[in-house]
Amino acid sequence: MTTEMTPGEVAALHDLTGHAGRAWAWYLTGGILSVGFGVVVLSFEALTILTVAILIGLFLCGWGFMQGIGAVLDRVSTHRWLYVVAALAAIGAGVVALIWPGDSLFALVILLGWAFVVWGLFDIVGAFEAIHIVRYWWLYILRGVVSVIGGALILAWPDIALTVLVTAFGLMLVFWGAVEVIAALHMRNSGRRGAAVRRSAVPPLEEAGAGAAG
Repeated sequence: MTTEMTPGEVAALHDLTGHAGRAWAWYLTGGILSVGFGVVVLSFEALTILTVAILIGLFLCGWGFMQGIGAVLDRVSTHRWLYVVAALAAIGAGVVALIWPGDSLFALVILLGWAFVVWGLFDIVGAFEAIHIVRYWWLYILRGVVSVIGGALILAWPDIALTVLVTAFGLMLVFWGAVEVIAALHMRNSGRRGAAVRRSAVPPLEEAGAGAAG
């Protein structure tokens, strides 16, 4: 039985399927790198402030780049510009951490805390927009809430010990990456199902158009 769709529905499905097909691999790559990077961070028994600053800088630059690519490829979300802004801000903060690592743990705490809070808020906004589009929207609400709470806790204790900061940083990386991997796999599957439905819906529309023209 062939699924019949209106031209508007086909166009909307085409946009969503196209975004899933273009962007899921970038999100998957970012998620895998985040998990791996988090495991590496957690495996260090002792880190200096300089090393932590470099790790935070590398993470912010890499994460911002991956999220920025995903946002640019997104032609469905009306709030994708938020992720573009957040990606640029993350890259800028990462560059600052790499160029001026300094010797202040307080500065690293503020930088990392605000990064988690901002990205968490954007995740929540994006999740509510995607409620009627994707089934995994709740994953981003979960990640957003955890990120905001984690960032707020980090900011609440600016005199946090270096070992605690490293542990929190590593755990957040693993959590963020795991959510991104799950969401990317859901995006890939949704894209494939949408493409199949769209292919099955196009022939009837073309036949109808040909009949009307004849």
